[in-house]
Amino acid sequence: QPRVRYVRNAVVRGMTPGLLFGTLLGALFASSVPRFYLSVFFALFVYFAAIQILLDVRPHASRQLPGAAGMTLTGVFTGWLSSMVSIGGGTVVVPFLLWCNVALRNAIGTSAAIGFPVAVGGTAGYAKSVAIQGDLKIVVGGHYTNGFADWPVILRLLPNGAIDTGYGSSGFAEFYGATGGISSMVLDTATNDAIVAGWGNDIGVDDSLVAR
Repeated sequence: QPRVRYVRNAVVRGMTPGLLFGTLLGALFASSVPRFYLSVFFALFVYFAAIQILLDVRPHASRQLPGAAGMTLTGVFTGWLSSMVSIGGGTVVVPFLLWCNVALRNAIGTSAAIGFPVAVGGTAGYAKSVAIQGDLKIVVGGHYTNGFADWPVILRLLPNGAIDTGYGSSGFAEFYGATGGISSMVLDTATNDAIVAGWGNDIGVDDSLVAR
């Protein structure tokens, strides 16, 4: 009970529609941006956040919370950035609320609460590479990287969340001889074959990838 009082419910309600839209938009945008530029954007964001922490940069409380439109737009930006760099939104929301004269404890508590709509929107955006078979086994498409190259890979999980070691090679199906990643996937319900689409790379040139 004592912890609930630190959550500004009006802020959560005001930002949630924008958060849902922003995280969905960010997931779709991230899947269409070349990975090099996405990596540069992520690195710049990490450096920016690190500098803020090292210098203890905090915004001055110089205004009040905006109206419905302002809260929605803030939610859209927060959701978009959260989905792009895989954060919960606190890096944006806490400084924003402090700037809007919200006490630190309330800003932190409210930021924690908005993690739920951020997770829901982001999951919806990235779920296009997740499919569930008729036997409730979960198939996930993505890519594996060793830091120098990426390979498309499919992972299958049991209904309880454990890796299905009977699928492919210890639960993984890899695309040998191809580099790239999977951005969308559907299942052939008759055979449980995964039909995937994504991106590939051939000698530094990005290309399309379609496989069954």
